[in-house]
Amino acid sequence: MFPWPDRDATRDLDYDGLCLALYGDHFDVTMLAFSPTNQNARACVFPRILAQGWGGYVMYVGRFLADPKRVHTTLAALAAEDEFPADLAVRDDPLDFLVDERGAMDLMDAAYRYVRHEPGTDVVLLEGGNRGHIARNVQSINSPALVQARNTVWRTVRCRRSHSGTL
Repeated sequence: MFPWPDRDATRDLDYDGLCLALYGDHFDVTMLAFSPTNQNARACVFPRILAQGWGGYVMYVGRFLADPKRVHTTLAALAAEDEFPADLAVRDDPLDFLVDERGAMDLMDAAYRYVRHEPGTDVVLLEGGNRGHIARNVQSINSPALVQARNTVWRTVRCRRSHSGTL
């Protein structure tokens, strides 16, 4: 049950309800959404998971990265608010630094690898429309973390709207 009658879990982007629930010793495992464009779990949820030794099941949703125009427009707006590096936002592909022979195969690969290697993540839940899609996602999850420089930029993205449908 969500603790506030006027809010639901899809709008609780700061994880207020989950963080409140985590202060009791009621869980062995916590399931949450986390992505490069919704990193708010890092403030409360992951520290509590790690401190208690609980399992972290992370659901990753990457619809945002599937639309290059939306990525560009959103990151330009974030750069205007000093929430994304301006020098990257002006590029045709502002996240191109993630994809190269030493980096990720594509943006979804980068995002899955980012989520998988977040401290507190034990399991990444994924979906796929066919075996090939699932195989690519599993390959991403089992790949090493991106180099620190790439993760540092990913961490600068502080958009809180990813699960409300506006990002």
